[in-house]
Amino acid sequence: MKKRVLNEKKGSALLVAIAIMAVIMMLSLALLLVSYSLYSTARRQQDTEQCREMAQSLSRSLEYEITIPPTAAYEAGASEKYPLWFYLRYNTCKESWPHYNSEERGHTSEYAYRYFNASVEEDTEPGLKELMDNISILIYWEGEVETVDYNDTQLVVSVTCGKGKIKNTIVSRYELTITEPDNVEEYQFLEGEDNADINPDNNTIKVDDLWNWDLSERE
Repeated sequence: MKKRVLNEKKGSALLVAIAIMAVIMMLSLALLLVSYSLYSTARRQQDTEQCREMAQSLSRSLEYEITIPPTAAYEAGASEKYPLWFYLRYNTCKESWPHYNSEERGHTSEYAYRYFNASVEEDTEPGLKELMDNISILIYWEGEVETVDYNDTQLVVSVTCGKGKIKNTIVSRYELTITEPDNVEEYQFLEGEDNADINPDNNTIKVDDLWNWDLSERE
């Protein structure tokens, strides 16, 4: 009889031990899930902040190039220093690049959107280079080709940085002002006309019009 009671006690103790172990395993699993959730949240926040900073930084760099003083474009070597400005000068307000209007045939995003790549140096850190590979630069303009006065033409530059499922977009709007120089003779040559990357459609422009883009809005 005593032996039977002893066996029952051992069996009960074993069940209690198993139950305790199960509770401990469940608690450990819960802590692991909480830790992973916190890590995942922190990682998403880090990726979001990194993408936002990258998009803002690139937007500011593009702003620096787009908003150069108009006279700076006539200096020797300017087309190599400010290739985007020259691209805009030779292509904006031209029939080869339709203005954007979502309700006008031939001027929807399919025709008006142009995408550009952000180049990086060969010695760029791998992590930064990976981010740059996931950057998209979208540019389009709003206005009318038929108009004689291109003042107030709007340029929209959208920079999107992505990392995994995280994306951040910075949109900048610029407004065009065109002036005539006092000394027209000093502004009779502008580089880039024969450069296929800058002027792929061989557009002709009024060289002595001084173009100046000003940042009007960023969101």
